Amino acid sequence: MNLNVVTYYYNIQCGLYFVLATENAILGYTVSPPTTNGHCLLLSVLVENVHVVFMYKSPKYSIPNFLKILETCLLQINDKTICIGDINFDLKCGGDAVISLFEKYNMVSILDLMSSTTNGNTHLDCCFSNFTPAG
Repeated sequence: MNLNVVTYYYNIQCGLYFVLATENAILGYTVSPPTTNGHCLLLSVLVENVHVVFMYKSPKYSIPNFLKILETCLLQINDKTICIGDINFDLKCGGDAVISLFEKYNMVSILDLMSSTTNGNTHLDCCFSNFTPAG
């Protein structure tokens, strides 16, 4: 069994700890440069011919910087893709730039964008795909 293991510890104010142990191919990961205004992480994994991009953006991290990093990731993928994660930005209220970027790559939200994903009546957690998952 060939295990790919990524262990990454990143600590800035609220910090981030991520561990992944999987038999699936890890295609790459991007961590934003350290700033006092938050951080983000993108991890791309190939699971049964589907690219899964796990996303995290801390509340203070800049949306434009996050979108630049996300687009760099999406440019490298041409197959079935799912982007999922906590971007700490309310897509129900002013999320046009985020939604437009996903639409540029023919990705649509699997979740109803007008529904809340948090107890605070916001839509911070997202799941976008460029195909219709079976099941």
